[in-house]
Amino acid sequence: MCAVLQSQNKRIIKGDELMAYMVDRPDPSGQFLEDRFNALKYIDNFRQKFTDGNFGWIKTELSYPGFDDFTFSYMCSIYSVMVLRATDTGRLLNVPPRIDALREEASRNNLVPCVFPINDRTGRPFFKNSWNLVNPFTGKRVTPDTDSSNELTELSQCELLNWAVNIVMDYIDKQGLKLDSFCDAPGIEPQIWFQDKNNSHCWVKVFPCVYPDDGKGLSFDLTNYNHPELLNHDGYTAKVSFMPMNAPKLYRTHPADVNFRGLELIHTHS
Repeated sequence: MCAVLQSQNKRIIKGDELMAYMVDRPDPSGQFLEDRFNALKYIDNFRQKFTDGNFGWIKTELSYPGFDDFTFSYMCSIYSVMVLRATDTGRLLNVPPRIDALREEASRNNLVPCVFPINDRTGRPFFKNSWNLVNPFTGKRVTPDTDSSNELTELSQCELLNWAVNIVMDYIDKQGLKLDSFCDAPGIEPQIWFQDKNNSHCWVKVFPCVYPDDGKGLSFDLTNYNHPELLNHDGYTAKVSFMPMNAPKLYRTHPADVNFRGLELIHTHS
């Protein structure tokens, strides 16, 4: 079994300042990209054994920074997965500091934290003929088809932000603009970088809200951020409001009406 990890419970948010997410970001290693691709492919192939329609991908795109490498749902449970290499005995190798954020955000947002272990010697999934998932904090195997629940579960702020960011990215794409990168990790702002019609890098702060809140009273104060470089780029806000359909709250797997009226320019660097 994979080793149980000890956490120092570090947070993405440092002090009273929110971390700014800049357009420049480190390039992941080729080995990590290959492992992540193989993990996605493996999960996608394995889930096809279950034809009940309960599986759904939530996030397959690579974002940075982040506390997981991909996310999927089964019934009303959501699995937040990190891809790591392991020894023949199951000891996880090169565990990144963001494992602490995985623990905290999984607890805060009702997610199931998972590691997809890859045998460092063979390059293959550690647990054959299974989901190949393990909870890194308990050492227990994770089997979504038997562990998941259909109990009504309210959307967490993490899920709401992910949904809103995807809506805004789709809007940017339909405007014919180039998306540079995105981030939906809690405490990291702004969420999106894109290139405008002049090929200049711009950022977007995304505000998800739930009806009757329409986001009109929300604002973005650049003085709260520890990266003054944001002032060198045009900045926008995107307010995305959700209204539950046929339910008193926003529940997982339930539809919602969406109100989004585009980007609002709030800062120009010139």
